[in-house]
Amino acid sequence: MNNDYLFGHPGILVARSSADVAALIALTLMVCLAITLIKRRAGRDLSIYYPDLAWLRAGIYFCGCWLLSAATGVLPTLMQGISPTLGLMWGCALIAMLSFEYIAYYRVWAVGTKTLDRKKYPLAILAFGLLWGLAEGQLFLSFFALAEKLNLGPLWAAVICYFAIGAYYGPWHRFYWDFHVAPEHNIAEWNVKKVVFVHTPNIIFSLAFLVYFKDPLSFIALQCFCLIGACYTMHFPSPRDKISQRPIVDTYLS
Repeated sequence: MNNDYLFGHPGILVARSSADVAALIALTLMVCLAITLIKRRAGRDLSIYYPDLAWLRAGIYFCGCWLLSAATGVLPTLMQGISPTLGLMWGCALIAMLSFEYIAYYRVWAVGTKTLDRKKYPLAILAFGLLWGLAEGQLFLSFFALAEKLNLGPLWAAVICYFAIGAYYGPWHRFYWDFHVAPEHNIAEWNVKKVVFVHTPNIIFSLAFLVYFKDPLSFIALQCFCLIGACYTMHFPSPRDKISQRPIVDTYLS
């Protein structure tokens, strides 16, 4: 049996009580956001993109990610503190990762992204990118934590996590996120290129970083950095922005 766990090892005391409190807060917030969403969407044409509804939908999703993180042992482990393998190699690898993500999400991804003349709201972009990264970083780590339970070792856990992310992320964006949360931004000709040259290598490199250095906090920070870049590039709107007359377009089929 493999004992090289990152999350929720039976022999490690985890901050369960603190994580339970955070989970309760997330659940309460999720219910409040859902009620607000139901009220605000009443009487609206839901084929139209509304920034305020997009933020509410995203908030519900983010809360769900935190709940899964608490349930799988990721959040308790993060709260109790960890001792990653630091040093010169860690610092160089982190700089390399940040450099790659800057090029990928702030430069390459931007080429295949349109803004449709949306205004840029720096604070809203930063806030949404941070919330998105904190939530999805924990979601991906939850996949890793579940894969760890198979006792195949960290490398196989990363492989399983990679395929789990791929199986989930594509349909999630294809059928929901890119229509009801993110504003129209995809250039159809670039969809495959984004997957091949941006998203896929980012997940592979991030998981490799996680396995080698055993540093889930940096893993989450990296997801925050790249998703802030995505929000910045697409000009993610403020919840108070008024772009409600722009219809949702299926750029995957155009």
